[in-house]
Formats: sequence, C-alpha cells, structure tokens
Amino acid sequence: MLKGCCCAEAIVRGALMLMGEESEALCAAAAGLCGGIRTGHDCGALSGGAMMLSLFDRGTAAQVMIPELVEWFDDRFGMEYGSVSCEDIAGEGLRYKAERCKPMTIAVYEKCVELLRDNGFL
Repeated sequence: MLKGCCCAEAIVRGALMLMGEESEALCAAAAGLCGGIRTGHDCGALSGGAMMLSLFDRGTAAQVMIPELVEWFDDRFGMEYGSVSCEDIAGEGLRYKAERCKPMTIAVYEKCVELLRDNGFL
C-alpha cells in the first residue's frame, strides 16, 4: 500500500509473493475491487482476501476458507463499523481510509495466511 496499491491489489500482490509468482494482469484486475468495487460497496480488503485464498485452492477456498474469512471479518470489523461495506468502514469521502483501511488490509492478509497454514497450503 505504501507503493500506491489499494487494499485488494495489495493483498493479491502479497499472495503472489507467497507463491513466488508475478502477474500484473491479475493485480490490475484486483484493483477493480478496491474502494468497495470502486463504488463503496463490499470492502475491497475482504474481496482481495477471497481472491488470495482462491489462488491457492478454489475448492477449499470456496467451501472452507472464504466462509471462515467472512465470518471473522464480520465479527472483527462488521460489528465495529456497522457493516462490511467500504462506504461504512471508510466513511463519506473515505475520510477514515488511512486510519482504518491500511490496518484492516494488513489484518485480512494475516488472517488469510493463517487460514492457508491451517489448511495445509503454507
């Protein structure tokens, strides 16, 4: 994120680093999820986390890891901010973006790494 990547893109870049791969096309696609699909809807960090988990194994991600990630995210951030939408988390005009989004993106990435370890992918 310090290099200008948004939340979803930063998480996907982290996943690619773990895999020892690079894909500018995939990172560009992930950037479309940032800022709540660029509309303030669902959190881009959460969407990026789902992409990260799916990069390792589509089946286990869909059946096990993504539901666990979403439940954790809702408990950790949804309850605090009232929803899992970017607009509610970051506020109008994204006024809390620096304060909330960077630590949240890091937390989502770390949770994804934990889920990948727990499921034998790392």
